[in-house]
Amino acid sequence: MMKVPNINEIEALAASVGLSRAALCREAQIAPSTLTRWKSQQTLPSTRVLGRVMDAIERVRIKNNLSRKEAAT
Repeated sequence: MMKVPNINEIEALAASVGLSRAALCREAQIAPSTLTRWKSQQTLPSTRVLGRVMDAIERVRIKNNLSRKEAAT
């Protein structure tokens, strides 16, 4: 089973590929308040929205031609 990243890990992954929080929201087509609610633990991400966020990070990683190892450091 795959480990579900927490909001801090998601923000770190996004930053590692050059995405700001606002850019991540635009790329994933979610409202910035969604990440705020996750961060404040008001809500948990649905699998659908979490998938969109992780897909957005992966698309940008590929676009920027970064390996997963480079993006993680």
